[in-house]
Amino acid sequence: EDLGGLSSERAAHVRTMAGANLLEAPAPPSVIRLSIEAVGTSTNLAMLSAALLTWALRKWEDSLLFAAVVLLSCVASVVGQLGLDEASDALNEGLPAVVQCRRDGVLTELPTAELVPGDVIEVSRGDTLPADVRIVECADLHVLEASLIGEAAPVRKHCLADHAMVSGGLAHCMLYASTCVTEGQAVGLVTATGMSTKIGKVAQGLSKAGGGEGGVFGGPLQRTLDVLTRHLAPLACAAFVLALDAAHLLQYDDSDVPCDAHPDPEVCRWASRVRLAAMTSAKILPQTLVPVCMLCLHIAARTIRQRGVL
Repeated sequence: EDLGGLSSERAAHVRTMAGANLLEAPAPPSVIRLSIEAVGTSTNLAMLSAALLTWALRKWEDSLLFAAVVLLSCVASVVGQLGLDEASDALNEGLPAVVQCRRDGVLTELPTAELVPGDVIEVSRGDTLPADVRIVECADLHVLEASLIGEAAPVRKHCLADHAMVSGGLAHCMLYASTCVTEGQAVGLVTATGMSTKIGKVAQGLSKAGGGEGGVFGGPLQRTLDVLTRHLAPLACAAFVLALDAAHLLQYDDSDVPCDAHPDPEVCRWASRVRLAAMTSAKILPQTLVPVCMLCLHIAARTIRQRGVL
């Protein structure tokens, strides 16, 4: 292998194909758009339907309760989404500004963004890797890979291409972007840059977690919860019908609402029974699961960013 590195002309040609060595964070969506799409989820639409039904029955407290659940869910979902975007934006901060690179046979300080596959770089103690690199030469090399796998202890690296030597899915003969050299020094051949690196795959994962194929607010968690809600919807409808029928057969009368004093006692009693059926069916749907999960994701994203994992 030619350890003198690429020529300037060859590097420029490769850069036109590979692009800049940057982690491309998606454009952050607006809070208004996120809010609208959060309201449009299956669970929130069901809760809004219940709120409108109880409002029509003049059950103001119940209606406000359902509306509060929707508001809490939307706020938590939007906050969680913004937390994922924040973690995605932080990925570029983990890459160094410059790197020691061999170009035209001369060791030079090169901006990280100009690094391309095929470049030969040198790293030593304290350096952060700017790209994924195959080790060509090394001496007593130890690397901290917490940014990728969360492992607190440095890993010993070597230049033997032994595929069996793998830790946490990372090869021992490879160095990965955003990891840090704690001991030793090495010369390596850049194999992947930008979004093609391991940390680039993490950035893509964050983007998919926050915004799925169908829109900004459609990550795997939200899609799974929507599917769960749609599967539970027939059961909730059946519970509504059964609860209403049972309330009618048992002549249910809400003790908190004296229907005898109402201008039309029978309408008042039916309204109370419909309210009971609506509350019963709503209990089947995962009302608070969305805000709890999204808040947990937001806290997790912020914590791992503070600890330097992302």
